[in-house]
Amino acid sequence: MKLRKLLHGGWIVACILICHAGYSQLTAADFDRALNIQEKLRALAVNLPEQPVWLEGSDSCVYRKSIESGHEFELVDAVAETRQPAFDYEKLAAALFAASNKNYKAAALPFFNFHFESNRTAIAFVANGARWHCDLKAYTCANVGATRPGNGEDADSLRVLAKPAMQPGRA
Repeated sequence: MKLRKLLHGGWIVACILICHAGYSQLTAADFDRALNIQEKLRALAVNLPEQPVWLEGSDSCVYRKSIESGHEFELVDAVAETRQPAFDYEKLAAALFAASNKNYKAAALPFFNFHFESNRTAIAFVANGARWHCDLKAYTCANVGATRPGNGEDADSLRVLAKPAMQPGRA
């Protein structure tokens, strides 16, 4: 009988403590932790691919995937069953540094997506509020102007130049 009263009392105390904790006031530090948790956990997930973008008129696609130190872009040929880097990350980071005087790491390039141009010898992308064009043979980059507000471009994307994520010939 005493044991039953003791257990019953313990449950009542536990319920009161749980209810009190559930109704306590959140602090600014709680919100900061909640806002930053995605960045902390993102580094733990590697080799996660993002949605592929199929290249027009080909059986190839490009996708961005996470790696331990950032992201990289993969070019996949579905017919040949090959996968390779879309470009030389180190050379592109150096070319962007030469053109912008901003230091970028190969795994932390300033864009989320890009568009191949000139038969895959160049890429175009938007970064830091500007449109960029980079030659993949000479590895030179040029700022080709600011983005225009209201046309679907934002500081780090080039959605207006991206092709639909659908394989050619399939509905």
